[in-house]
Amino acid sequence: MGCAVGEALAVARNRLPRRRAFRLLGRTPLRYQFAAGRGIPADRTHALLITVQAMLKSRADHRSFGRHLWNRVNWYRLGMPFRSLFRVITNFQNGDQSDSMPSKLAADPLIRAAAISLMIQGNQHANRWIETSTKQSSMIESAPELAMLIGNAIQIAQRVEPSNQNVTPSAALECLIAEADSQRVKNLLIKLRDPLAQGKSLAFTAAAFGWIDGIPPKMDAIAIISIYAWLRHFSRLRLAVEHTVLLGGECCAVAALTGALSGATLGKRAIPSEWLENLTFFPHDKSWRKNLVSRVKDWPHGVEDVQQANAQPSQVTGQILRNCVFGCFSVLHFLLRIPARLMPLPQRSESRG
Repeated sequence: MGCAVGEALAVARNRLPRRRAFRLLGRTPLRYQFAAGRGIPADRTHALLITVQAMLKSRADHRSFGRHLWNRVNWYRLGMPFRSLFRVITNFQNGDQSDSMPSKLAADPLIRAAAISLMIQGNQHANRWIETSTKQSSMIESAPELAMLIGNAIQIAQRVEPSNQNVTPSAALECLIAEADSQRVKNLLIKLRDPLAQGKSLAFTAAAFGWIDGIPPKMDAIAIISIYAWLRHFSRLRLAVEHTVLLGGECCAVAALTGALSGATLGKRAIPSEWLENLTFFPHDKSWRKNLVSRVKDWPHGVEDVQQANAQPSQVTGQILRNCVFGCFSVLHFLLRIPARLMPLPQRSESRG
């Protein structure tokens, strides 16, 4: 739910520069602005559901999981042919971007790592699954270590008791630094120490990394700023999500990950009721989701349960219909933004009082 509300709030602002998004869509309080007040999550929330379904079908075998995930991602893409073509053209125009986000729809390894880590307790068990998941969609060298980083963060989030404050943000950060697989990731996390200790805002910290007017579409940028947003507003999901949405750029991915981390820490009760009321998961209705949650809670329950692996039925026709409708709204937003994109932004002030 945290992933869904974060993504639904950010989707209208996604890939807009920060100041241009302020001009077009305003600031807080945030509301759903993509489809007439309805909260429609983008691809990452559905990628999370696809991941859970593939895990249930796997019979607790990470190799079988990889095959089921591959099949589900491919049929999901059938509902988005024009968007797939647009991304191919965009990648060709931009040249080789080795650190850019994977272009496959519903193929974000970061949010899939969050789903896997929620279902499988213990890093030593989840790592093989996260590695299998990441290889399905990304050949980026740093992708596995960044996916593991999100998985480790989810494991820490699940150990948090907000009322007892048994894990502090600083302690969580130090734990992530200690468990990071590479020195490059450790160095990125170390840069968060001072801003976190000083209570610096997300916008300040993003600017310190060079992301002044929006988060770039790079996995390391998305992972690092999501973790900072989660730690900076450790007990306040609303603030964590709102401030990530307002960062601009690749804010949809950041808000989805931040919502997932904060949701794993605080639970559904921390999500504002007005965000939940107008949220839609079509074609997955409430009973479908309730049965799925019941099935994955403390999964796997035992050998017999794993062998049965009763995943919820896939809503293929409804999913393709949803993807097509979502694509139409995306085109409409693109067309409405053309005049605003042509207007120059006001010059930044050289000095601040």
